[in-house]
Amino acid sequence: MYFLIYTEDSVENRDKRGPFLAEHREWLKSDHDGVTLHVAGPWTDDKGISKGSVLLIEAKSESRAKSWIAEDPFVREGLPGVSLLRPFNWIVGKPS
Repeated sequence: MYFLIYTEDSVENRDKRGPFLAEHREWLKSDHDGVTLHVAGPWTDDKGISKGSVLLIEAKSESRAKSWIAEDPFVREGLPGVSLLRPFNWIVGKPS
């Protein structure tokens, strides 16, 4: 199953991404049992400042997707104020 993950950094934590950014990126690049990361990146405001993240993953189940995102250093440190996990029906650009 595919899942879309959308996060918004909480207002009080927006300036705290920096210390965890390298660890977050390394975590995204590492192997994760039962989860494949297809797309990941920050979304920004009109000034280009990161305000949260969007990820597209493939996981065996919603519970595995939830446990995977809980391992993210940004999530572990409480940066997101909003975090949504939704099933995703990939129509265009899906890997074969």
